Amino acid sequence: MALSALLFTGASYAERTIQTPVVVGAGEDNSGEMAGVVNRVSEDGRTVVIDDQLVELAAVVRFNGASWSRERLVKQLDQGLKIYFEVDPEAKGSTLRIISIRSRD
Repeated sequence: MALSALLFTGASYAERTIQTPVVVGAGEDNSGEMAGVVNRVSEDGRTVVIDDQLVELAAVVRFNGASWSRERLVKQLDQGLKIYFEVDPEAKGSTLRIISIRSRD
């Protein structure tokens, strides 16, 4: 009976793991921010590719604690930069919109 209980527990754990929602191409830390690496910034400065996922920048983004326009911010987002970022929970559509970014070591 103990063996069947152990097998049941393992199966239910696997089921919970599969159903856990994740953002493809980005990891999360404990604070709820997503983490990733900048792959590319679009020429117009409206979008960024982070871990092969296209994300949009809000018109004004918090960057390392200060408010930046996206036009000014894109000059700071070099390819390979490791960042934590937050997305707008109220954004409509399938593209994520970044509202906050901070550098990570």
